Amino acid sequence: MQLQDGTLNIDPQLFQEVFVELFANAFQHDRGKGALVARARISDGRFVFTLEEPKAVFSSDTQNWGREPLRNISQRHYGLGLNRVRAIVDAHGGELRVRYEPAAATLVSTVTLPVLSQQSEHV
Repeated sequence: MQLQDGTLNIDPQLFQEVFVELFANAFQHDRGKGALVARARISDGRFVFTLEEPKAVFSSDTQNWGREPLRNISQRHYGLGLNRVRAIVDAHGGELRVRYEPAAATLVSTVTLPVLSQQSEHV
């Protein structure tokens, strides 16, 4: 982690759900060999969290990742988790991005959130 001082205006219970869902999906869905890599940093006034997960085979389109609930349904899985993650992140002024890096065989999920400036904390 490379974090400086900063304040996030978030609901911690909701963000617990965000991180639990991201990690649960990484462990449960076609995980490749290797470690999960989580990183957090502050960059350009934004909190940036990335989760890199090994995926030897990956053919999904990431452009609408988490925007299409009920698209991929299996027993007791309805595709609602990532949709909820996206809704929580969006409601906090953040962004969820997902991309697949074929050369590294890695799926990278990135959550960004605004960091309150020192001035706005005292207003």
